[in-house]
Amino acid sequence: MPRKSQPQKTKQSHLCKDVKQCPEIWDYFKAIKQKKIRTNKHIKALVSLVEREFAKGEIYIRLDEVENYMSFEILFPFKLMPWEKCAFVLHNCVRKISDESLRWPDLYLYLGRGNGKNGYASFEFFCLMTPVNGIVRYDIDTCATAEDQAKTSFNDIFEMMDSHPEIYQDKWTWTKERIVNKTTKSVLRYRTNSPKSKQGLRSGMVYLDEVEEFDDWGNIRVFRTGLGKQKFDMDGNARSDPRSLMTSTNGDKRGGPLDKYLNDADEILFNGVFDNGTLFFIYSLNDKEEVHDQKNWIMANPSIDYFKSLKDEIEKEYAEYKKDPVTNSSFMSLRMNLPVEKKEDPVTSWENIQATNQELPPLEELRKMPCILGVDFTKTTDMAGACFTFRDFEKNKYYTVKHAWLCRKSGDWDHINQDAIKTFEMNDCLTVIDDVEIYPELIVEWALSFKFNIVMLAVDSYRWSTLREAFEHAGFNASDKELVKLVRPSDIMLTIQPINSIFVNHQLCAGDDPCFRWSINNTKLIPAANGNYKYDKIERRSRKNDLFMAYVHSMTCVDKLVDNRRATVVPEVWTF
Repeated sequence: MPRKSQPQKTKQSHLCKDVKQCPEIWDYFKAIKQKKIRTNKHIKALVSLVEREFAKGEIYIRLDEVENYMSFEILFPFKLMPWEKCAFVLHNCVRKISDESLRWPDLYLYLGRGNGKNGYASFEFFCLMTPVNGIVRYDIDTCATAEDQAKTSFNDIFEMMDSHPEIYQDKWTWTKERIVNKTTKSVLRYRTNSPKSKQGLRSGMVYLDEVEEFDDWGNIRVFRTGLGKQKFDMDGNARSDPRSLMTSTNGDKRGGPLDKYLNDADEILFNGVFDNGTLFFIYSLNDKEEVHDQKNWIMANPSIDYFKSLKDEIEKEYAEYKKDPVTNSSFMSLRMNLPVEKKEDPVTSWENIQATNQELPPLEELRKMPCILGVDFTKTTDMAGACFTFRDFEKNKYYTVKHAWLCRKSGDWDHINQDAIKTFEMNDCLTVIDDVEIYPELIVEWALSFKFNIVMLAVDSYRWSTLREAFEHAGFNASDKELVKLVRPSDIMLTIQPINSIFVNHQLCAGDDPCFRWSINNTKLIPAANGNYKYDKIERRSRKNDLFMAYVHSMTCVDKLVDNRRATVVPEVWTF
Protein backbone atom coordinates (compact mmCIF):
# COMPACT_ATOMS: atom_id res chain seq x y z
CA MET A 1 0.00 0.00 0.00
CA PRO A 2 1.12 3.58 -0.51
CA ARG A 3 3.50 4.95 2.09
CA LYS A 4 3.06 8.17 4.04
CA SER A 5 4.62 11.11 2.21
CA GLN A 6 7.32 13.06 4.07
CA PRO A 7 8.24 15.93 1.76
CA GLN A 8 10.58 17.58 4.23
CA LYS A 9 12.71 14.44 4.65
CA THR A 10 12.80 12.94 1.19
CA LYS A 11 15.70 10.62 0.46
CA GLN A 12 18.01 11.93 -2.22
CA SER A 13 17.58 8.67 -4.13
CA HIS A 14 13.95 9.62 -4.64
CA LEU A 15 14.81 12.93 -6.27
CA CYS A 16 15.20 12.88 -10.04
CA LYS A 17 16.45 15.88 -12.02
CA ASP A 18 16.53 14.07 -15.37
CA VAL A 19 13.17 13.64 -17.11
CA LYS A 20 14.57 10.57 -18.89
CA GLN A 21 14.69 8.73 -15.57
CA CYS A 22 10.91 8.94 -15.13
CA PRO A 23 9.16 6.40 -17.40
CA GLU A 24 5.74 8.01 -16.92
CA ILE A 25 7.04 11.15 -18.62
CA TRP A 26 9.81 9.92 -20.86
CA ASP A 27 8.01 6.97 -22.45
CA TYR A 28 5.39 9.37 -23.76
CA PHE A 29 7.92 11.98 -24.84
CA LYS A 30 10.08 9.38 -26.58
CA ALA A 31 7.11 7.97 -28.52
CA ILE A 32 6.38 11.48 -29.77
CA LYS A 33 10.00 12.17 -30.69
CA GLN A 34 10.27 8.85 -32.53
CA LYS A 35 6.98 9.60 -34.32
CA LYS A 36 5.33 6.50 -32.92
CA ILE A 37 2.54 8.83 -31.81
CA ARG A 38 1.30 11.38 -34.30
CA THR A 39 0.66 14.66 -32.54
CA ASN A 40 0.17 18.36 -33.20
CA LYS A 41 2.41 21.39 -32.91
CA HIS A 42 1.14 22.25 -29.42
CA ILE A 43 2.14 18.93 -27.86
CA LYS A 44 5.51 19.03 -29.61
CA ALA A 45 6.06 22.51 -28.19
CA LEU A 46 5.03 21.26 -24.75
CA VAL A 47 7.66 18.52 -24.89
CA SER A 48 10.31 21.09 -25.78
CA LEU A 49 9.20 23.40 -22.96
CA VAL A 50 9.37 20.66 -20.32
CA GLU A 51 12.80 19.52 -21.52
CA ARG A 52 14.12 23.09 -21.38
CA GLU A 53 12.85 23.50 -17.82
CA PHE A 54 14.57 20.30 -16.66
CA ALA A 55 17.78 21.32 -18.43
CA LYS A 56 18.00 24.38 -16.15
CA GLY A 57 18.58 22.05 -13.16
CA GLU A 58 16.06 23.93 -11.00
CA ILE A 59 13.34 21.30 -10.69
CA TYR A 60 13.07 17.63 -9.76
CA ILE A 61 10.62 14.71 -9.81
CA ARG A 62 9.52 12.98 -6.62
CA LEU A 63 9.89 9.37 -7.77
CA ASP A 64 8.55 7.99 -4.48
CA GLU A 65 5.37 10.00 -4.96
CA VAL A 66 5.07 8.76 -8.51
CA GLU A 67 5.39 5.16 -7.40
CA ASN A 68 2.89 5.53 -4.56
CA TYR A 69 0.33 7.42 -6.62
CA MET A 70 0.50 4.92 -9.46
CA SER A 71 -0.13 2.07 -7.03
CA PHE A 72 -3.72 3.32 -6.73
CA GLU A 73 -4.36 2.54 -10.38
CA ILE A 74 -5.30 -1.03 -9.46
CA LEU A 75 -8.37 0.28 -7.62
CA PHE A 76 -9.87 1.88 -10.71
CA PRO A 77 -11.84 0.14 -13.48
CA PHE A 78 -9.48 1.57 -16.11
CA LYS A 79 -5.78 1.90 -16.80
CA LEU A 80 -4.17 5.28 -17.21
CA MET A 81 -3.10 5.98 -20.76
CA PRO A 82 0.41 7.27 -21.56
CA TRP A 83 -0.71 10.88 -21.99
CA GLU A 84 -2.57 10.72 -18.66
CA LYS A 85 0.43 9.36 -16.76
CA CYS A 86 2.63 12.07 -18.25
CA ALA A 87 0.19 14.85 -17.38
CA PHE A 88 -0.36 13.49 -13.87
CA VAL A 89 3.33 13.34 -12.95
CA LEU A 90 4.16 16.77 -14.39
CA HIS A 91 1.19 18.25 -12.55
CA ASN A 92 1.62 16.57 -9.17
CA CYS A 93 5.17 15.32 -8.71
CA VAL A 94 7.51 17.95 -10.14
CA ARG A 95 8.81 20.53 -7.66
CA LYS A 96 11.17 23.49 -7.53
CA ILE A 97 14.46 22.92 -5.73
CA SER A 98 14.38 26.42 -4.28
CA ASP A 99 11.22 26.16 -2.17
CA GLU A 100 9.74 22.67 -2.74
CA SER A 101 6.65 24.19 -4.39
CA LEU A 102 4.97 22.56 -7.36
CA ARG A 103 6.45 23.63 -10.69
CA TRP A 104 3.15 23.26 -12.60
CA PRO A 105 0.29 23.46 -10.08
CA ASP A 106 -2.25 24.36 -12.80
CA LEU A 107 -3.06 21.83 -15.52
CA TYR A 108 -5.21 22.56 -18.56
CA LEU A 109 -6.43 19.60 -20.62
CA TYR A 110 -7.94 20.45 -23.98
CA LEU A 111 -9.06 17.41 -25.94
CA GLY A 112 -11.89 16.03 -28.02
CA ARG A 113 -15.08 14.75 -26.44
CA GLY A 114 -15.04 11.18 -25.16
CA ASN A 115 -11.31 10.86 -24.34
CA GLY A 116 -11.73 10.14 -20.65
CA LYS A 117 -10.92 13.49 -19.04
CA ASN A 118 -13.41 12.85 -16.23
CA GLY A 119 -11.81 9.47 -15.57
CA TYR A 120 -8.43 11.15 -15.34
CA ALA A 121 -9.86 13.73 -12.96
CA SER A 122 -11.38 11.09 -10.66
CA PHE A 123 -8.01 9.31 -10.39
CA GLU A 124 -6.24 12.56 -9.52
CA PHE A 125 -8.86 13.51 -6.90
CA PHE A 126 -8.55 10.14 -5.19
CA CYS A 127 -4.76 10.34 -5.07
CA LEU A 128 -4.59 13.86 -3.66
CA MET A 129 -7.02 13.08 -0.84
CA THR A 130 -4.80 10.27 0.49
CA PRO A 131 -1.82 10.41 2.88
CA VAL A 132 0.46 10.12 -0.16
CA ASN A 133 -0.25 13.77 -0.85
CA GLY A 134 0.41 14.27 2.82
CA ILE A 135 -1.74 17.37 3.42
CA VAL A 136 -4.50 17.49 6.00
CA ARG A 137 -7.93 18.78 4.87
CA TYR A 138 -6.89 18.97 1.24
CA ASP A 139 -10.43 19.59 0.01
CA ILE A 140 -11.25 19.24 -3.67
CA ASP A 141 -14.12 21.09 -5.32
CA THR A 142 -15.36 20.06 -8.75
CA CYS A 143 -17.05 22.95 -10.53
CA ALA A 144 -19.12 23.26 -13.67
CA THR A 145 -21.99 25.32 -15.04
CA ALA A 146 -24.43 22.42 -14.62
CA GLU A 147 -24.85 20.07 -11.66
CA ASP A 148 -24.83 16.89 -13.76
CA GLN A 149 -21.49 17.86 -15.25
CA ALA A 150 -19.99 18.87 -11.90
CA LYS A 151 -20.99 15.47 -10.45
CA THR A 152 -19.45 13.30 -13.21
CA SER A 153 -16.02 12.66 -11.68
CA PHE A 154 -17.48 12.70 -8.17
CA ASN A 155 -19.91 9.95 -9.16
CA ASP A 156 -17.09 7.88 -10.67
CA ILE A 157 -15.41 7.66 -7.27
CA PHE A 158 -18.71 7.25 -5.40
CA GLU A 159 -19.75 4.30 -7.56
CA MET A 160 -16.31 2.71 -7.25
CA MET A 161 -16.55 2.84 -3.46
CA ASP A 162 -20.21 1.92 -3.28
CA SER A 163 -19.62 -1.15 -5.43
CA HIS A 164 -16.87 -2.46 -3.13
CA PRO A 165 -17.47 -1.07 0.37
CA GLU A 166 -15.33 -3.79 1.93
CA ILE A 167 -12.25 -2.22 0.31
CA TYR A 168 -12.89 1.40 1.28
CA GLN A 169 -15.02 1.56 4.43
CA ASP A 170 -12.05 1.51 6.85
CA LYS A 171 -10.42 4.60 5.38
CA TRP A 172 -13.25 6.44 3.59
CA THR A 173 -16.79 7.65 4.10
CA TRP A 174 -19.02 8.55 1.19
CA THR A 175 -22.46 9.98 0.53
CA LYS A 176 -24.07 11.40 -2.58
CA GLU A 177 -22.91 14.88 -1.48
CA ARG A 178 -19.37 14.36 -0.19
CA ILE A 179 -16.54 11.84 -0.07
CA VAL A 180 -14.12 11.98 2.87
CA ASN A 181 -10.75 10.38 3.58
CA LYS A 182 -10.75 9.51 7.30
CA THR A 183 -6.99 9.92 7.71
CA THR A 184 -6.45 13.27 5.99
CA LYS A 185 -9.98 14.63 6.57
CA SER A 186 -9.92 15.72 2.91
CA VAL A 187 -13.35 16.24 1.36
CA LEU A 188 -14.46 15.92 -2.29
CA ARG A 189 -17.55 17.99 -3.26
CA TYR A 190 -19.21 19.25 -6.40
CA ARG A 191 -20.22 22.86 -7.07
CA THR A 192 -22.26 24.71 -9.68
CA ASN A 193 -22.95 28.30 -10.61
CA SER A 194 -25.34 28.63 -7.71
CA PRO A 195 -24.05 31.43 -5.45
CA LYS A 196 -24.85 29.39 -2.29
CA SER A 197 -22.51 26.63 -3.47
CA LYS A 198 -19.50 28.95 -3.60
CA GLN A 199 -19.45 30.34 -0.06
CA GLY A 200 -16.62 29.53 2.29
CA LEU A 201 -14.46 27.55 -0.11
CA ARG A 202 -11.10 26.43 1.32
CA SER A 203 -10.08 24.22 -1.56
CA GLY A 204 -6.76 22.48 -1.86
CA MET A 205 -7.66 21.86 -5.48
CA VAL A 206 -10.32 23.21 -7.80
CA TYR A 207 -11.54 21.32 -10.88
CA LEU A 208 -13.15 23.45 -13.59
CA ASP A 209 -14.88 21.11 -16.00
CA GLU A 210 -16.03 22.12 -19.48
CA VAL A 211 -14.45 25.57 -19.41
CA GLU A 212 -16.04 26.33 -22.78
CA GLU A 213 -19.44 26.51 -21.03
CA PHE A 214 -18.42 29.41 -18.78
CA ASP A 215 -19.67 32.70 -20.22
CA ASP A 216 -17.27 34.92 -18.29
CA TRP A 217 -14.58 34.97 -15.61
CA GLY A 218 -16.86 35.79 -12.68
CA ASN A 219 -17.61 32.25 -11.54
CA ILE A 220 -14.15 30.97 -12.34
CA ARG A 221 -12.58 33.63 -10.10
CA VAL A 222 -15.01 32.83 -7.28
CA PHE A 223 -14.30 29.11 -7.51
CA ARG A 224 -10.56 29.80 -7.25
CA THR A 225 -10.76 32.15 -4.26
CA GLY A 226 -10.37 29.32 -1.78
CA LEU A 227 -7.01 28.21 -3.20
CA GLY A 228 -3.78 28.95 -1.34
CA LYS A 229 -5.24 29.16 2.17
CA GLN A 230 -2.86 27.81 4.80
CA LYS A 231 -2.80 24.04 5.30
CA PHE A 232 -0.50 21.57 7.06
CA ASP A 233 1.11 18.26 6.23
CA MET A 234 0.77 15.05 8.24
CA ASP A 235 3.63 16.13 10.52
CA GLY A 236 2.16 19.53 11.29
CA ASN A 237 4.41 21.51 8.94
CA ALA A 238 2.87 24.39 6.96
CA ARG A 239 2.23 23.24 3.39
CA SER A 240 -0.54 24.17 0.95
CA ASP A 241 0.31 23.00 -2.61
CA PRO A 242 -2.77 24.64 -4.21
CA ARG A 243 -3.69 23.06 -7.53
CA SER A 244 -6.21 23.56 -10.29
CA LEU A 245 -7.32 21.25 -13.06
CA MET A 246 -9.16 22.69 -16.04
CA THR A 247 -10.64 20.66 -18.88
CA SER A 248 -12.51 21.60 -22.01
CA THR A 249 -13.48 20.75 -25.52
CA ASN A 250 -13.98 23.40 -28.15
CA GLY A 251 -17.40 25.00 -28.38
CA ASP A 252 -19.32 27.76 -30.10
CA LYS A 253 -18.85 30.43 -27.42
CA ARG A 254 -16.24 32.91 -28.53
CA GLY A 255 -14.50 35.69 -26.64
CA GLY A 256 -14.85 34.01 -23.24
CA PRO A 257 -12.51 32.12 -20.88
CA LEU A 258 -11.91 29.32 -23.40
CA ASP A 259 -10.43 31.66 -26.00
CA LYS A 260 -8.34 33.40 -23.32
CA TYR A 261 -6.84 30.07 -22.17
CA LEU A 262 -6.11 29.01 -25.75
CA ASN A 263 -4.44 32.34 -26.46
CA ASP A 264 -2.35 31.97 -23.29
CA ALA A 265 -1.31 28.51 -24.43
CA ASP A 266 -0.10 29.87 -27.78
CA GLU A 267 1.83 32.68 -26.08
CA ILE A 268 3.54 30.24 -23.71
CA LEU A 269 4.24 27.41 -26.14
CA PHE A 270 5.27 29.42 -29.19
CA ASN A 271 6.21 32.93 -28.10
CA GLY A 272 8.31 32.27 -25.02
CA VAL A 273 5.95 33.89 -22.48
CA PHE A 274 6.49 32.57 -18.94
CA ASP A 275 3.91 29.89 -18.07
CA ASN A 276 3.39 31.08 -14.47
CA GLY A 277 2.82 27.51 -13.34
CA THR A 278 0.24 26.50 -15.95
CA LEU A 279 0.83 23.41 -18.06
CA PHE A 280 -1.16 23.22 -21.30
CA PHE A 281 -1.96 19.88 -22.93
CA ILE A 282 -3.62 21.11 -26.14
CA TYR A 283 -4.89 18.25 -28.30
CA SER A 284 -6.38 19.30 -31.64
CA LEU A 285 -5.78 19.13 -35.36
CA ASN A 286 -3.37 21.71 -36.71
CA ASP A 287 -5.84 22.60 -39.46
CA LYS A 288 -9.15 21.28 -40.78
CA GLU A 289 -7.66 19.60 -43.85
CA GLU A 290 -5.91 17.05 -41.62
CA VAL A 291 -9.28 15.54 -40.73
CA HIS A 292 -9.39 13.53 -43.95
CA ASP A 293 -6.49 11.32 -42.79
CA GLN A 294 -7.75 9.13 -39.96
CA LYS A 295 -4.22 8.74 -38.62
CA ASN A 296 -4.40 12.41 -37.64
CA TRP A 297 -7.41 11.98 -35.39
CA ILE A 298 -5.15 11.05 -32.49
CA MET A 299 -3.93 14.66 -32.50
CA ALA A 300 -7.25 15.70 -30.99
CA ASN A 301 -8.12 12.36 -29.42
CA PRO A 302 -5.11 10.97 -27.55
CA SER A 303 -7.19 8.05 -26.21
CA ILE A 304 -8.52 6.89 -29.58
CA ASP A 305 -6.20 3.86 -29.82
CA TYR A 306 -7.39 2.67 -26.39
CA PHE A 307 -11.15 3.22 -26.80
CA LYS A 308 -12.57 1.23 -29.71
CA SER A 309 -16.03 2.67 -29.08
CA LEU A 310 -14.61 6.19 -29.38
CA LYS A 311 -12.97 5.38 -32.69
CA ASP A 312 -16.14 3.78 -34.05
CA GLU A 313 -18.25 6.78 -33.04
CA ILE A 314 -15.84 9.28 -34.59
CA GLU A 315 -15.82 7.27 -37.82
CA LYS A 316 -19.63 7.45 -37.99
CA GLU A 317 -19.68 11.18 -37.29
CA TYR A 318 -16.93 11.80 -39.84
CA ALA A 319 -18.99 10.08 -42.53
CA GLU A 320 -21.86 12.48 -41.77
CA TYR A 321 -19.49 15.46 -41.67
CA LYS A 322 -17.93 14.57 -45.00
CA LYS A 323 -21.37 14.31 -46.57
CA ASP A 324 -22.53 17.63 -45.10
CA PRO A 325 -19.87 19.81 -43.41
CA VAL A 326 -22.28 22.70 -42.79
CA THR A 327 -24.96 21.12 -40.62
CA ASN A 328 -22.45 18.71 -39.06
CA SER A 329 -19.90 21.40 -38.26
CA SER A 330 -19.94 20.42 -34.56
CA PHE A 331 -17.85 17.38 -35.53
CA MET A 332 -14.85 19.64 -36.04
CA SER A 333 -15.32 21.47 -32.74
CA LEU A 334 -16.33 18.57 -30.47
CA ARG A 335 -14.19 15.79 -31.96
CA MET A 336 -11.26 17.56 -33.64
CA ASN A 337 -11.13 20.55 -31.31
CA LEU A 338 -11.01 23.19 -34.00
CA PRO A 339 -13.22 26.25 -33.64
CA VAL A 340 -16.18 26.40 -35.99
CA GLU A 341 -15.89 29.43 -38.18
CA LYS A 342 -19.10 31.40 -37.93
CA LYS A 343 -19.38 32.15 -41.59
CA GLU A 344 -22.02 32.12 -44.24
CA ASP A 345 -22.45 28.90 -46.15
CA PRO A 346 -24.45 27.99 -49.24
CA VAL A 347 -27.58 25.93 -48.73
CA THR A 348 -26.00 23.11 -50.69
CA SER A 349 -23.53 22.54 -53.51
CA TRP A 350 -24.25 23.63 -57.07
CA GLU A 351 -24.02 19.98 -58.07
CA ASN A 352 -26.88 19.16 -55.69
CA ILE A 353 -28.89 22.11 -56.98
CA GLN A 354 -28.48 20.91 -60.56
CA ALA A 355 -29.59 17.45 -59.47
CA THR A 356 -33.09 18.85 -58.78
CA ASN A 357 -33.57 18.90 -62.58
CA GLN A 358 -35.36 15.56 -62.55
CA GLU A 359 -38.49 14.85 -64.53
CA LEU A 360 -41.78 15.18 -62.67
CA PRO A 361 -44.58 12.64 -62.89
CA PRO A 362 -47.57 13.58 -65.08
CA LEU A 363 -50.10 15.90 -63.46
CA GLU A 364 -52.64 13.08 -63.49
CA GLU A 365 -50.39 11.06 -61.19
CA LEU A 366 -49.72 14.01 -58.90
CA ARG A 367 -53.46 14.66 -58.51
CA LYS A 368 -53.74 11.22 -56.89
CA MET A 369 -51.24 12.20 -54.18
CA PRO A 370 -51.68 14.48 -51.14
CA CYS A 371 -49.53 17.60 -51.09
CA ILE A 372 -48.53 20.66 -49.09
CA LEU A 373 -48.91 24.16 -50.53
CA GLY A 374 -46.21 26.55 -49.32
CA VAL A 375 -46.48 30.29 -50.04
CA ASP A 376 -43.92 33.04 -49.53
CA PHE A 377 -45.70 36.36 -49.86
CA THR A 378 -43.69 38.60 -47.56
CA LYS A 379 -43.60 41.68 -49.80
CA THR A 380 -46.40 42.27 -52.29
CA THR A 381 -44.44 44.94 -54.15
CA ASP A 382 -41.43 42.71 -54.72
CA MET A 383 -41.53 38.96 -55.35
CA ALA A 384 -43.67 36.04 -54.29
CA GLY A 385 -43.46 32.28 -54.64
CA ALA A 386 -45.77 29.28 -54.27
CA CYS A 387 -44.80 25.63 -54.15
CA PHE A 388 -46.65 22.32 -54.00
CA THR A 389 -44.63 19.52 -52.37
CA PHE A 390 -45.46 15.82 -52.80
CA ARG A 391 -43.77 12.76 -51.31
CA ASP A 392 -43.42 9.47 -53.14
CA PHE A 393 -42.72 6.87 -50.44
CA GLU A 394 -42.28 4.02 -52.88
CA LYS A 395 -39.53 5.77 -54.88
CA ASN A 396 -38.21 7.77 -51.89
CA LYS A 397 -38.59 11.01 -53.85
CA TYR A 398 -40.07 14.46 -53.33
CA TYR A 399 -41.82 16.34 -56.14
CA THR A 400 -42.38 20.09 -56.40
CA VAL A 401 -44.65 22.10 -58.65
CA LYS A 402 -44.01 25.79 -58.18
CA HIS A 403 -44.13 29.30 -59.62
CA ALA A 404 -42.79 32.76 -58.88
CA TRP A 405 -44.15 36.27 -59.45
CA LEU A 406 -42.05 39.42 -59.78
CA CYS A 407 -43.42 42.94 -59.66
CA ARG A 408 -41.99 45.22 -62.34
CA LYS A 409 -42.53 48.16 -59.98
CA SER A 410 -40.21 46.59 -57.45
CA GLY A 411 -37.53 48.93 -56.19
CA ASP A 412 -35.06 46.12 -56.81
CA TRP A 413 -36.03 45.56 -60.45
CA ASP A 414 -32.91 47.23 -61.88
CA HIS A 415 -30.66 45.22 -59.58
CA ILE A 416 -31.86 41.83 -60.82
CA ASN A 417 -30.17 40.20 -63.82
CA GLN A 418 -32.49 41.00 -66.71
CA ASP A 419 -31.27 38.09 -68.82
CA ALA A 420 -32.19 35.77 -65.98
CA ILE A 421 -35.68 37.26 -65.79
CA LYS A 422 -36.19 36.65 -69.51
CA THR A 423 -34.98 33.06 -69.17
CA PHE A 424 -37.37 32.41 -66.31
CA GLU A 425 -40.29 33.87 -68.28
CA MET A 426 -39.46 31.77 -71.33
CA ASN A 427 -39.44 28.65 -69.17
CA ASP A 428 -42.83 29.56 -67.70
CA CYS A 429 -41.53 29.48 -64.12
CA LEU A 430 -41.83 33.23 -63.49
CA THR A 431 -44.58 35.74 -64.19
CA VAL A 432 -43.71 39.43 -64.34
CA ILE A 433 -46.54 41.59 -63.00
CA ASP A 434 -47.00 44.93 -64.74
CA ASP A 435 -48.78 46.53 -61.82
CA VAL A 436 -48.08 48.27 -58.51
CA GLU A 437 -48.13 45.00 -56.54
CA ILE A 438 -48.65 41.25 -56.71
CA TYR A 439 -52.26 40.51 -55.86
CA PRO A 440 -52.98 37.41 -53.77
CA GLU A 441 -55.72 36.34 -56.19
CA LEU A 442 -53.00 35.60 -58.74
CA ILE A 443 -51.45 33.00 -56.44
CA VAL A 444 -54.82 31.43 -55.64
CA GLU A 445 -55.78 31.35 -59.31
CA TRP A 446 -52.53 29.60 -60.19
CA ALA A 447 -53.04 27.03 -57.43
CA LEU A 448 -56.68 26.43 -58.48
CA SER A 449 -55.66 25.44 -61.96
CA PHE A 450 -53.95 22.19 -60.85
CA LYS A 451 -56.80 20.67 -58.85
CA PHE A 452 -54.31 19.09 -56.42
CA ASN A 453 -55.26 17.46 -53.09
CA ILE A 454 -53.95 19.78 -50.37
CA VAL A 455 -53.68 18.55 -46.80
CA MET A 456 -52.05 21.73 -45.48
CA LEU A 457 -51.38 25.33 -46.48
CA ALA A 458 -48.12 26.73 -45.02
CA VAL A 459 -47.67 30.48 -45.18
CA ASP A 460 -45.67 33.18 -43.44
CA SER A 461 -47.80 34.68 -40.70
CA TYR A 462 -46.66 38.18 -41.68
CA ARG A 463 -48.87 38.28 -44.79
CA TRP A 464 -51.56 35.80 -43.83
CA SER A 465 -54.19 38.51 -43.41
CA THR A 466 -53.54 39.61 -47.00
CA LEU A 467 -53.87 36.11 -48.35
CA ARG A 468 -56.68 34.87 -46.17
CA GLU A 469 -59.49 36.76 -47.93
CA ALA A 470 -58.46 35.47 -51.34
CA PHE A 471 -58.28 31.87 -50.10
CA GLU A 472 -61.62 32.12 -48.32
CA HIS A 473 -63.21 33.56 -51.46
CA ALA A 474 -61.94 30.46 -53.27
CA GLY A 475 -63.69 28.24 -50.74
CA PHE A 476 -60.86 27.47 -48.35
CA ASN A 477 -61.71 27.40 -44.64
CA ALA A 478 -58.98 29.74 -43.42
CA SER A 479 -60.04 29.46 -39.79
CA ASP A 480 -59.39 25.70 -39.69
CA LYS A 481 -56.09 25.23 -37.88
CA GLU A 482 -55.91 21.69 -39.22
CA LEU A 483 -55.58 23.09 -42.74
CA VAL A 484 -53.43 26.20 -42.19
CA LYS A 485 -49.99 26.47 -40.67
CA LEU A 486 -48.61 29.93 -39.93
CA VAL A 487 -44.89 29.36 -40.28
CA ARG A 488 -42.54 30.70 -37.60
CA PRO A 489 -38.74 31.11 -37.79
CA SER A 490 -38.35 28.18 -35.38
CA ASP A 491 -40.35 25.99 -37.79
CA ILE A 492 -37.99 26.89 -40.62
CA MET A 493 -34.93 26.01 -38.53
CA LEU A 494 -36.29 22.49 -38.11
CA THR A 495 -36.43 22.02 -41.89
CA ILE A 496 -32.74 22.71 -42.52
CA GLN A 497 -31.47 19.22 -41.73
CA PRO A 498 -34.16 17.26 -43.68
CA ILE A 499 -33.92 19.64 -46.66
CA ASN A 500 -30.18 19.23 -46.70
CA SER A 501 -30.54 15.45 -46.64
CA ILE A 502 -32.94 15.64 -49.59
CA PHE A 503 -30.42 17.74 -51.55
CA VAL A 504 -27.44 15.56 -50.68
CA ASN A 505 -29.24 12.36 -51.67
CA HIS A 506 -30.70 13.88 -54.85
CA GLN A 507 -34.24 13.07 -53.77
CA LEU A 508 -35.87 16.31 -55.00
CA CYS A 509 -37.52 16.28 -58.42
CA ALA A 510 -38.26 19.86 -59.44
CA GLY A 511 -38.29 19.57 -63.23
CA ASP A 512 -36.26 21.93 -65.40
CA ASP A 513 -36.87 25.10 -63.39
CA PRO A 514 -34.03 27.65 -63.69
CA CYS A 515 -35.86 30.10 -61.43
CA PHE A 516 -36.00 27.54 -58.64
CA ARG A 517 -32.31 26.69 -59.06
CA TRP A 518 -31.48 30.41 -59.05
CA SER A 519 -33.55 30.92 -55.91
CA ILE A 520 -31.77 28.10 -54.05
CA ASN A 521 -28.40 29.43 -55.12
CA ASN A 522 -29.36 32.88 -53.81
CA THR A 523 -29.82 31.50 -50.30
CA LYS A 524 -27.24 31.11 -47.56
CA LEU A 525 -27.06 29.50 -44.16
CA ILE A 526 -26.05 31.78 -41.32
CA PRO A 527 -25.45 30.95 -37.64
CA ALA A 528 -28.33 31.45 -35.25
CA ALA A 529 -28.66 31.00 -31.50
CA ASN A 530 -27.67 27.78 -29.70
CA GLY A 531 -25.55 26.46 -32.53
CA ASN A 532 -28.43 26.45 -35.01
CA TYR A 533 -28.61 27.88 -38.53
CA LYS A 534 -31.18 29.86 -40.46
CA TYR A 535 -31.78 30.77 -44.11
CA ASP A 536 -31.07 34.22 -45.47
CA LYS A 537 -30.56 35.96 -48.81
CA ILE A 538 -27.00 36.16 -50.08
CA GLU A 539 -27.71 39.67 -51.34
CA ARG A 540 -30.88 41.58 -50.47
CA ARG A 541 -31.68 43.35 -53.70
CA SER A 542 -30.32 41.29 -56.59
CA ARG A 543 -30.46 37.72 -55.22
CA LYS A 544 -34.12 36.85 -54.62
CA ASN A 545 -34.98 33.56 -52.88
CA ASP A 546 -38.77 33.74 -52.47
CA LEU A 547 -39.41 30.62 -54.54
CA PHE A 548 -37.02 28.53 -52.45
CA MET A 549 -38.58 29.87 -49.25
CA ALA A 550 -42.02 28.83 -50.52
CA TYR A 551 -40.59 25.32 -50.79
CA VAL A 552 -39.15 25.64 -47.26
CA HIS A 553 -42.58 26.66 -45.97
CA SER A 554 -44.10 23.56 -47.51
CA MET A 555 -41.44 21.40 -45.84
CA THR A 556 -42.51 22.61 -42.39
CA CYS A 557 -45.58 20.38 -42.83
CA VAL A 558 -44.04 17.48 -44.71
CA ASP A 559 -44.94 15.12 -41.85
CA LYS A 560 -48.57 15.51 -42.96
CA LEU A 561 -47.78 13.57 -46.12
CA VAL A 562 -48.47 10.04 -44.90
CA ASP A 563 -47.63 6.80 -46.67
CA ASN A 564 -51.04 5.79 -48.01
CA ARG A 565 -49.80 2.25 -48.50
CA ARG A 566 -49.73 1.88 -44.71
CA ALA A 567 -52.36 4.40 -43.70
CA THR A 568 -55.66 3.05 -42.45
CA VAL A 569 -57.34 6.45 -42.67
CA VAL A 570 -56.73 8.78 -45.57
CA PRO A 571 -56.59 12.39 -44.31
CA GLU A 572 -59.24 14.83 -45.43
CA VAL A 573 -58.02 17.10 -48.17
CA TRP A 574 -59.09 20.31 -49.81
CA THR A 575 -59.33 19.96 -53.55
CA PHE A 576 -59.06 23.12 -55.63
